[in-house]
Amino acid sequence: MRLFLIRHGDYIHEEMDLTQPLSVLGTKQIRVISRYLNRQSLQVGRLWSSPKKRALESAEILKAAVCPDIEIRQRDDLTPNADPRSVAEDLNSSSGDFIIVSHLPFIPALIQYLTKEERGSFKLLTGMAACLTREKEDLCWRVTELVSPDDVMD
Repeated sequence: MRLFLIRHGDYIHEEMDLTQPLSVLGTKQIRVISRYLNRQSLQVGRLWSSPKKRALESAEILKAAVCPDIEIRQRDDLTPNADPRSVAEDLNSSSGDFIIVSHLPFIPALIQYLTKEERGSFKLLTGMAACLTREKEDLCWRVTELVSPDDVMD
């Protein structure tokens, strides 16, 4: 099972737009990550997103490019300061590949919770993806890759 945790793309900051939609750069970042994900032979069973506009816009781009037949499930427990436990429980009782679109500091908190590692938080810039894997019988996840749009530009 693979889990791709994707930080939303770059966004228009609060002083310019209170809804904080994706910027032109953010849209490009997520399209680049979408192309990368398409090369991973994913069998996406679920696509979850924070309900915040920049995350939902990122999830829509990913859905269209990677898993057009999967519905986006908005989850309030994927917002920036949410507790990762309920998401982790749902992941641990599921199978198939996942894509989750969320924010800082949630993504590093979820990675730390899933891997049970005490090391410092992962630095994920906008548009970055962290890939975690686990075997069916094992509840412990491992980080196998951190990918930024700059790493995989075509």
